[in-house]
Amino acid sequence: TTNPVIKNVRIQDCRFKNLSYLPVFFGGIRGYSQMLDCIVDNCLDSGFTYCENVFFNRNRVTRSADNGVSLSSGNKNVVCIGNYMENSSYAGIWLSGWQGGTGATGSGPSSFVCTGNIVVNSGWSGIHLEDAPKRGIVANNVIDGVLKGPIDGVDDSKGVGITVKPFPSNVYPVTTSNIVEYAQDLMILDNLITNADRGGISVRGLLGGVIRGNRILNVGSTKKADGSTDVTPSTTENFGILLDTQSGNTIQDISVESNVIIDNRTET
Repeated sequence: TTNPVIKNVRIQDCRFKNLSYLPVFFGGIRGYSQMLDCIVDNCLDSGFTYCENVFFNRNRVTRSADNGVSLSSGNKNVVCIGNYMENSSYAGIWLSGWQGGTGATGSGPSSFVCTGNIVVNSGWSGIHLEDAPKRGIVANNVIDGVLKGPIDGVDDSKGVGITVKPFPSNVYPVTTSNIVEYAQDLMILDNLITNADRGGISVRGLLGGVIRGNRILNVGSTKKADGSTDVTPSTTENFGILLDTQSGNTIQDISVESNVIIDNRTET
């Protein structure tokens, strides 16, 4: 037997609260998959994989036990506009693929727009572009507060406003021989990133892109994720914009221009 084709599904003006599972999951939907004007509180993440056209707009997500939303493996065209995400355990907005474990393994969305979102106090990253998303615009978002892991999973590799990685994302250092797919053609423009515990924007395994006009304020911290060990100064800690030098020529054709990086905190 073959699976039936499901097309054009919309969820709008709904409320989901205190669920120990995903409030919404769209998998392989043709036509459009829409989640609009919904409120999600204290649930797992709403998930989208292998959908043709995804619209996740004007939603409010608080206290997620996972990502705020997972716009994940195999989606073709994604629009993520005007959402408010607060206190997500991992990424506020996951525009990434997935590898290993359960779920649909593969690279991230092949085309996307992520604009006008507000992401507050995420546990891993504000906006996560991992496992080779392509042809995307991340612009005019506000990311305020990114921790080095949630309280039950502290992690010194986390705490970045916007993260870009190839597929697979769990290899390091990245080399031309261990990349299966590159992130490609990403525009990261005019975002405001404040109070991210490790850094503002981190990039590895990216072919083609522009990082321009971002304002990065008061990022980095003096302590590691345990809260007591001092951070040793390095090229991968307390940065505004990091084009990871350990990744060598896996970063190509990138323009970084007209960004403003400020730290006006009083040294203690």
